[in-house]
Amino acid sequence: MKIISFFALLLAIITFTVSCSKEIDDPNPDENESIIPQKFRIDIPDAISYSTKSGLEGDKINGGDLYKMLGTFIAVGESAAKFVEDVILVIRLYDINKAMSFTYLSKEDQRTKEVVVEENVMYNNKTYEFSLTMTDIAYKDSADKGMALQVFWNTGMVEGIAIIKPYNIDVDSTDTTDIKLMYMVEYSEIGQDGYDAQMTVSISGHTLKYSEKYGIDNLKMWVGKKGNEIDIRGNSNHPNAFLVDSTETGFSWAFVASADASKNIAVAELGLPSSISNITTRAEILDTCSVRNVLEKAVKSWWIIENPNITVDWTKPDNKAILDGYLQESNPPAYFSNIGFVKSETAPNNSYEQIQTNIESLVPFNPSQINQLQLSFKLIQ
Repeated sequence: MKIISFFALLLAIITFTVSCSKEIDDPNPDENESIIPQKFRIDIPDAISYSTKSGLEGDKINGGDLYKMLGTFIAVGESAAKFVEDVILVIRLYDINKAMSFTYLSKEDQRTKEVVVEENVMYNNKTYEFSLTMTDIAYKDSADKGMALQVFWNTGMVEGIAIIKPYNIDVDSTDTTDIKLMYMVEYSEIGQDGYDAQMTVSISGHTLKYSEKYGIDNLKMWVGKKGNEIDIRGNSNHPNAFLVDSTETGFSWAFVASADASKNIAVAELGLPSSISNITTRAEILDTCSVRNVLEKAVKSWWIIENPNITVDWTKPDNKAILDGYLQESNPPAYFSNIGFVKSETAPNNSYEQIQTNIESLVPFNPSQINQLQLSFKLIQ
């Protein structure tokens, strides 16, 4: 998945702030006076969020491979959250702190954008002190009204929502040709449920090519921070994914994880339900659809399809060796360190005890709901 360059958006935001009619005396206002949050995301340790530490080798897949991929899917969600925070930090550089509206010419796509800042705006039945909405004026008659960016936030105890449609920010960019792609970050530091901070990252509408076997179209991931411990639960949806039989496609990487940021270690459980599975309990998602159960079923089903006239005794050494090759490192939980996935089932050492306890109360989302996820803006009347 490609996410629009932050540098491109940085230039666009700088352009509109110096082109609008509002007078800017100090482009770096006193931090104590700024209404814009200084932080809008939770950092996830790279033990469980990475893009280059591990990958698949060859066509045959085993349990360890599936756990390795989890860190790359979590990284997709974290990168979206980082992008949103970067946008907010740029806005913070300028004294946009009251209701106003103005237009500017974007240097990125040479199109006129409109910015509307409002006070006391309701979104999803909650009132926020401020909102900022950016639209592409030429697209205002389209179904999405040309909306590119929308941020709702409260001052004081930081709490807010940011929604972005990259295509409408830079229509001409080769990185933003996916016209349905949207992502949203909900962030709060109000201290609920025993957590110092919480965030939920959602992505929807990424159009996949057939060749993107493990590509993500939708994702939803919740993250909670308490001290050095980071709890995570979520689902990434993979319409093209298959394990053994290429005709059986569509899986949700449904996961729970907990990390210790001070030690850069993590532990996770992973389920592989069908993308359309309408299931909600931990037992259904992580136990019934555990990596081992799903892989074993997939291998045996594939064998029957390929060899319909041969009955297989999977207890025989040769047959068992074939099955065991797929089931290698498939038992939960999975353990991660600074090198990424380490091993499954038994902890490398006792450093994982507390975070392993943390995941026992976490449950992924309903896979079918993530499969159908569609983000949207609050339309301006």
